[in-house]
Amino acid sequence: MTNEIEPRAFRPREFCRRNGIGLTTFYALLNEGKLKARKIGNATIVLADDEAAWLASLPEISGKTA
Repeated sequence: MTNEIEPRAFRPREFCRRNGIGLTTFYALLNEGKLKARKIGNATIVLADDEAAWLASLPEISGKTA
């Protein structure tokens, strides 16, 4: 058993790696208001809760379009 703590926020590159998208798509999502990000100093971060909300907002597809 490990005592690993789950991260609560991610920088853009980490977010992109976790979700299989590129930085261009990341910044497009921000500009379109589809994803929330925050600033801490000069750093941009996405909270884990905002990542979960974005994932939940993605459209569902049927088996025929998958």
